[in-house]
Amino acid sequence: MGYMGFGLQRWITTMKPRKYFGKRNNPNIEHLENIAGHDILDYYHLKPKKLEKLLQKKYSIEDSEKFKNELASQNKKQSFYALLVIIFALAVMGALLFYLSEKFNWF
Repeated sequence: MGYMGFGLQRWITTMKPRKYFGKRNNPNIEHLENIAGHDILDYYHLKPKKLEKLLQKKYSIEDSEKFKNELASQNKKQSFYALLVIIFALAVMGALLFYLSEKFNWF
């Protein structure tokens, strides 16, 4: 096929470096000695989330009954599927045992 022309091009050689993203990636070295003694929370102003409002929320009786009914129906579905899987596994193992007993005259 030959040379595709993706070699050294002018736009590649004249590209400027990307702008730094945040204080830690700043190419200037003047703040480097200050990072060692500080926590990351000091630079990015992250605050811990509090879950107090979730604990204070009160549901109405209708909502709590609806949630309980949905949870019960989900539990019924899961137990039904688990029972089907167990029955299928036992059937496969029984068929395998029957096949192997016929093949090797175990019983």
